[in-house]
Parts: sequence; C-alpha cells; structure tokens
Amino acid sequence: MMKLPIGWILPLALIAIFLSVGCAKTGYAEHDPDFDLDLEVLHFTARSGEVVESQTVQLLEAHGLNHPWRVQAQHPWVLVEPRRGDGPGQVVVGVNTGSLAPGLHRSELRFVPDLSEAGQGEAVLVVELEISDAGWQALGAIFAGDVRAAGWDPINPDRLLVGTEHNHLFLSSDGGASFVPVNLDVLGTDCNPYISDIHMLASGRVYLSVYQSSDSLGGVYRSDDRGTTWAPSSLVNLKIGSLMVFDDEHLLAAGDALWRSDDGGANWQELTAPGTTHFVAPHPSDPSQAVIGGDAGALYLTDGTVFTTLDTGLTEAVQDFAVLDDGTWLVRESVVTDHRAILKRSTNAGLGWQDCLGTALPERLSGYPYQMFAAGSDLFIASKEIYRSRDAGDTFHLVGEDFEKLTAVDKYFGGLAHPSGTLFFHEASGLLRLDPSTNHLMQLPLMDFAVRSISWHALSGRLQGVTSTGGVFSMDAQGSTLGLGGSGLSTTTFRSFSADPRSSLVMLAGADGSGLYRSTDGGQNWLHDPLGTEDLSYVRDIEWDHENPDIIWVAGNYQGLWVSEDGGLSFVHILEDEYVTQVAPIGGRQALINWDGVQRISLDTGVVEPLLEAYTPDLLTRTVDGTIYYGDDSYNLHRSTDNGQTFSELPFGSGLHPRALVVDPTDPNRLWLGYDSGLFESRDAGQSFDEVNAPFPVESLTYDPNGQQLFVGTVGGGVYRYLPEP
Repeated sequence: MMKLPIGWILPLALIAIFLSVGCAKTGYAEHDPDFDLDLEVLHFTARSGEVVESQTVQLLEAHGLNHPWRVQAQHPWVLVEPRRGDGPGQVVVGVNTGSLAPGLHRSELRFVPDLSEAGQGEAVLVVELEISDAGWQALGAIFAGDVRAAGWDPINPDRLLVGTEHNHLFLSSDGGASFVPVNLDVLGTDCNPYISDIHMLASGRVYLSVYQSSDSLGGVYRSDDRGTTWAPSSLVNLKIGSLMVFDDEHLLAAGDALWRSDDGGANWQELTAPGTTHFVAPHPSDPSQAVIGGDAGALYLTDGTVFTTLDTGLTEAVQDFAVLDDGTWLVRESVVTDHRAILKRSTNAGLGWQDCLGTALPERLSGYPYQMFAAGSDLFIASKEIYRSRDAGDTFHLVGEDFEKLTAVDKYFGGLAHPSGTLFFHEASGLLRLDPSTNHLMQLPLMDFAVRSISWHALSGRLQGVTSTGGVFSMDAQGSTLGLGGSGLSTTTFRSFSADPRSSLVMLAGADGSGLYRSTDGGQNWLHDPLGTEDLSYVRDIEWDHENPDIIWVAGNYQGLWVSEDGGLSFVHILEDEYVTQVAPIGGRQALINWDGVQRISLDTGVVEPLLEAYTPDLLTRTVDGTIYYGDDSYNLHRSTDNGQTFSELPFGSGLHPRALVVDPTDPNRLWLGYDSGLFESRDAGQSFDEVNAPFPVESLTYDPNGQQLFVGTVGGGVYRYLPEP
C-alpha cells in the first residue's frame, strides 16, 4: 500500500479503482455489459479525522469493451472522482472521515454503464469504514470565507476549485454541496497573499495565480491532475493578478508587468507591453488573442507577441471587461480624481463606445470600486449588493434581496457563469450560487478562513464564537452549526467573542474595525456600540470577570482598554491610546493586560502596575485553575501561579507565535498550546511538550467541562473536535 501525499487536509482515504467497462443491450451494438469485481467489500479502519492509506480494487468486464460509464455513491462521505468517463479508466474514491462519528459506517458504490437498462450489468462495491473514538473529527462547516477566485472543470462541471486569501484552495466534487481542502504546501501564507485566478482545462491541467503585496509568495502554479497536486512554475516571487490561458502550453500572466509562456510555465518571457496592465482577458471571438486594459483609456489586443492598440475613444483607466453572449463588449473606467466609475459598451468589437444609462446605476454603485462580469446575456455589477442588467447596462435590478450580509460592508467581489447557476465569490460571504428560478442567493458550505474565538458555554451546552469573515456562530458537540448573525450587525469581519456565563442569551462580539456588538436574545438582534464604546473600532479581546460577571473587560488594540460594571449595558474607557490586545481578569476587580509587557490594573485605584517587561505578548490568558500564562517576544512560554506577581519561564520555545492555551479541567498538569505550526500537548504542567498532528494551524482552543473533548478553532479548516488519548 502507498501513503498518498495529501498533507494537512480534511481526512480522505483514497482508493484507486481500475475500470474496464463493456456494452449494454440498449444503445450498444455488441454485448450486454457484464461487470465483476475481484473484491466485493473494501474495509478501512481509522481514528476520527485520520488520513487512511489507499487500496486498489480491480473492476473487470467480461467482454473487455470500452463504453461510457458512471459511478453512483450511496452516501456523501464517499467521494468519487471522476463520476463518469469512457472505460477502461481509473476511479479515485475519497472517504471523508472528518464528518463521521466513531463507529462502523457502510456505503455502496455502483458502477453503471450509461446506456444500459436500469440495473443491467452494474457492479456493486461495499465500502466499510470503522472509526475509533480517539483522534480528530471535523465538525460542521462554518459558512463564508474570504474567496478571491473560482473555476470549474469543463469536462465535469460538478468539480469546483475555490481559492481564498492566505492561499487556501478548496475542492468540491459534487457541485458545491461539500468541499475539502487541497494541499498547497508549495505556497506560503504570510503577508496576506491570495489566489487571484484559476483556470481549469479540459485536458486536466489547471493553472492558478497568486498575488502577494511583497512579491515573495506570488507567482503562477500548475496542476496536471485536475487540481489534486500542485507545483510552482518558473514564474515565482512576483505579484500576479490574472492569467490568460490560450491552451495547455500557451498563457499570459499579468501583474506589475506582463509575461508569456509557450511551454506550460516552464519558461517565461517578460513582454514589453504598451503601458500598465490592469487585466488580461480572452478575446470574445478570436481564441488566439487576449484583451488587455490599461491607463488613460488604453485597450490592447495581443497574441503574446504583437500588441495592437484599439482606437476606442476611452479616456480613463480601463479596470474591468465583460462580454455578453450577443457579442456586446462592456468596460468599467475608473476616474481616480473623484472616485467615480463609468460603465460603457461597444457593439463593434471595441472600436466605438457609448455610455450606459448612468442614471440607472444604483447610487451606491455609481462610485468605485465595484466588480463587473457577464454570464450569458446577464451583466452583473457588485460591491455591497449584487445588481443585474438584462439590457446591456441600461437598467439594473437588485439580486438576492434576502441576503442581508452583502449590504454590510464594501468587499472584494467577483463571479463566473456555471451550468447550475451563476457563482459569486466574496471577501466576506464566501461562495454563493444564484438560483435562477427564485432570484435567491444560496451560500455554499465553504470553510471560513479562521475561527478567531471559540468557547464552550456551559449553560447552553454549545460552542460559541466568531470567524474572521463569516460572523458569529453557535455549534453543538456534533457539529450542527447555527449562524447568529441577526439584524443589527453592520459587518461580517470579527476578531473576538464572549458570552455571559449566567445566560445563554447575552453575548458580545468584537469586530475588526467597526466596534462592539451586544445581543440579549441569543444573537437574533444586535446593538451596535453599547453606551460608552462609540469610539471603539478594533476589539481584540473580551473577557468576563470570573468572580463578578457584571465586570467585562474589552481590549481595544491601539485604542486602549474599556470596562463595564453592569453586565455590558455601558462601558468606560479607562486606558486611552495604549496598545492592548489581551486581557486576563484575576479577580478582586483587577486584570492583567499586555501593554508594554504584563501589567496589572485595578478598577478601585485606577493604578497600572508593571509586573514584567517584555514586548507586547501574543498570548496572555488565565486558565480555569487560576494559572496565568503569557508568551513573550522570543516566542517562549511563561507561567505565574500568584496572579502575576512572579513568572517562571517554561522550557519550551517553538520559534512561532503562540495563539491559544487551555488546561484540561480535570487535570491541571495537562496543557494544550496552539501555534501557527499546529498543536502541542504537555502532561507535566509545561515542563515538556509533544507535538500533536493537527489538520490546520490553530487559532483558538476550548474544552468541554468534563475534559473529554478538546475543541480546536483552526485557520482554514473550521472547527475540529480532538479526542485525546487517555
């Protein structure tokens, strides 16, 4: 058996099945199909969340004939790729253990000739998966995510690839009903890079581009197996915003400059373009040409060698380009001086342009930025909302009136046509599909980028927290997720969350730029800026005092520290202009903060007392047993057992930023420490640590009250449950 190079992804067991198919009586000229298997049952044993080794099963056809076939899976945890083909061929079956509870699971795969009568000639493979208790289990997907690009396979439209910020790539084999992460170890995640473009070709080759502001992680990457494994091209360490793919071997990459490759990305030549390149797009009627937009109304055509400047009469920077199915060209010009956008169209291949009816453009979209793309005869423009025109830009109507989150905040938006309905990708709302029959937007179950805060609420018996772009959520221990983004929220970007330990209805959510929100009805309605927090923007930490829950501490990043003494009805700004990102209440109306090291502040005296000098720690927390931990600027871990009076350094330093720490509520010597690199466990109160193979980088941690389940909020993989070994 062979271990597949899946890496840190949602658990998949990959089984290579070699397939020879025959004829069916109906529609075939020769023999009826006659499938057979050398195995009837395929059995796997795994722990929750474990990646299982592959197995090979031979499928035979008595007559050895080649005909179209399809595969039918009984349950969604058995993933099949491809789902149809021309035999003989190979089928890869993925078993997603992450969403399954411990126990024995059975499913069937049916191999069916396309033209056969019902059930005639098919073969059935039984797949058994036995999951033991210990290990990782992925809980329910938290919708949304920071999506920047998407593409679909022209041979199998149900196969989608979705790229996000921080170079996370997700694959769906069922048209968006479920997604699994794809291993992109060749790409880094520092300095906010994002996947900017994806092109899937009929041959199985896929190209994607990465944009990163400091150049060090940008470039063009290639897959030759429909997006399963990836390798960089020779064009790396550059800002690449878009790609134009002529065929398998010939492509253009646009960024700070324009590059051409004629050998599938093995070699690149920088081109001398006439000017700035804002986009590169396929020519609507000539597959050998690309359209390029530039400054001052410039629009070029090129085959990668020769540039032809169109005499357009355009005067402003050409930022967007779209083509309707009747051949109408549309562009968006941006007027930088007064932040306006001008929408124009051409009915003669770009040689003459006229203004679209500007008065019909919604007022909030009359300025820029907004994005524009075409799907058939529909023109879509989007910024806070999505609008559609069916008359080449003369009038626009709101799309998806039921989707309130899109109205909250200006974010990056894009989209593409798909056979099942237009797909939209959004910086805050993830991947969306427009139902053409109802005009409703459906959010597809893509993992949010990062679970910023997560905690177990004992009274409600549920996990509660926030994600970086999806918002506030509640989840039971089995992974059933409930979004708590009720009315009153004017953002979807959050950093912190905390709930009143005395009530399942009162909760606070801290936004990344728009302040503090309070709900008193379990998240159905939210009050923005409770009294006293009108000047608060970035809420990095919210902590209820463990002795007196009427006291709530709020860390305001560069804006200092706020405190409430009435359960969150009102707040007082007690430290101004200091950099505070972490608060650890220690009782006695006091708390520790991470301003210029570790300092103690008292509500009674207002005195701030320095306890320990260090660069602002990334981690400062008080555990359930009263121990204080902090991580210093050298990434070392320190502990105090006397409320911060003295600290001792623990013999552990990973060289990475600590993100979260939690103590087993039944064993104070058992610590769990989350880092960018994963999860570490100590069984001797921090004297030594062993690394645990976490599926994703760790952002937040919490325990259930009985100490039997560790819940892990990850960067890129949603929420996991980890059942530790005894």
